Amino acid sequence: QLEIRQVKNAEFYFAVIEQSGGPTADVIAEIVQQTVRDFPWPKSMRWGVGNLRWVRPLHAILCCFDGAPLSFEIDGIVAGDTTYGHRFMAPEAIVARDFATYKAALAAAHVRLDPAERAAHILACASGIAAENGLTLIEDAALLTEVAGLNEWPVPLLGRFDPAFLAVPPEVLTTAMRAHQKYFSLRDKDTGKLAPFFITAANIEARDGGARIVAGNERVLAARLSDAKFFWDQDRKKPLEARVDQLADMVFHAKLGSVRDKVARMVALSGRLAGLVPGADRADAERAALLAKADLVSEMVFEFPELQGIMGRYYALADGESASVADAIYSHYSPAGPSDDCPDDPTAIVVALA
Repeated sequence: QLEIRQVKNAEFYFAVIEQSGGPTADVIAEIVQQTVRDFPWPKSMRWGVGNLRWVRPLHAILCCFDGAPLSFEIDGIVAGDTTYGHRFMAPEAIVARDFATYKAALAAAHVRLDPAERAAHILACASGIAAENGLTLIEDAALLTEVAGLNEWPVPLLGRFDPAFLAVPPEVLTTAMRAHQKYFSLRDKDTGKLAPFFITAANIEARDGGARIVAGNERVLAARLSDAKFFWDQDRKKPLEARVDQLADMVFHAKLGSVRDKVARMVALSGRLAGLVPGADRADAERAALLAKADLVSEMVFEFPELQGIMGRYYALADGESASVADAIYSHYSPAGPSDDCPDDPTAIVVALA
């Protein structure tokens, strides 16, 4: 039914729709089915012979209201009052018809329901393990949140890697451990330097105390760090300046040319701006601008894009560039956001502005 209503100085048509209600249990069942079928996961999968897509295979649907299970079916999975705890440590079915029972039953079945509780448990255990071994945990809030989401019964374990890998820049090691393996890095409590240890979170209380899990993770990490060391060694065989022209193959913007074109503009701007920033060295500013983007075509930054600028500084120092040039390469991306620090060295300020 249409109605004409006056809104300020104009008339508008309004559609009047009467929709009768229904039992709450029926409404909930309908909403749950629609949500499960239509939920827009960034990544989803299918399994078995059905057509349902979900982030992981569904084994059971627990849905109760007012102490009674709701009966409906989604792609062959019948909802009810039954669910399951830890797949290996407590594979038996769990019956729950209210949230308090549900949470308590899952805890007894080795599942920590609250992600904040899981994160707090990981942080407390990891910090304790580090302290017991004369180490300090390098806290990483984003990694902690991710690891808490990957485990339902997290058990932090201490592993180690060959100290020879410490010859590689620490940012490379921590990035490799974080990005590929979801490991927490550790510092030596006395020196403050990166230590040849890591903490991983297993999703099970192993009978051997986690010895085999740790050994497996150590083998995988050794391969990852070997790759990182290879990139580090190979990249230093070619100076940054020799990489600059390779930037011509990287598009900066469809209407603004390549990254090499951008570098040319940065060099010109740095030369002009150096005269306007007290204390800035024009030659260093132009040199840093020329080399600032060269690490983008290095093997290391190709593998770990988040290390751009960081690796540029290391490679510049390895090439014999001055500390002023190397530091300007490192900090020219700053500030990366509202909470990031701005460069404070005059030459670095010039390159960052350019």
